[in-house]
Amino acid sequence: MHVWDQNLPSQYKQLYTTSLGANPVELDSQDSMGSVAGSIISVPGGWIADRYGAKNVVLIGLALTTVAAVIYSLANTWWTLIPAIVIAGACTRHSTAATPGGSLRYTRSGDSHRLS
Repeated sequence: MHVWDQNLPSQYKQLYTTSLGANPVELDSQDSMGSVAGSIISVPGGWIADRYGAKNVVLIGLALTTVAAVIYSLANTWWTLIPAIVIAGACTRHSTAATPGGSLRYTRSGDSHRLS
C-alpha cells in the first residue's frame, strides 16, 4: 500500500509545503512527526493485525490513506498538513505490519480470487 505522502515525490512535497508558508525547520519537523507516528503504531501493529486480521488492517489503512489525501488537498497552510502527515505515517506502519512474512495472502480457489 502506498501512502499519498510517499507517492508525492519528496521535492514536490517540499515545494508544496513551502508554498503553504513552511520554512526548512518546519519541513523537517513534519517529516519527523510522520516518522514518530509510524514508530508508535509499529509497536502494537503486529498485534493489531493478528487480533483483527491483516485484511481488516489493510482496509482501515487504505481508508485512512484516503483521509490523509483529502487533508493534503484541502490544506491552506503548512500546519494543516500535520494531521495528514501523522495519519500517513501511521498508515504506512499499519500496512507493513499486516503484510510481512506473507500474512496477507492472495489465494485462488476455482474461479474466485480472494485475500485471506
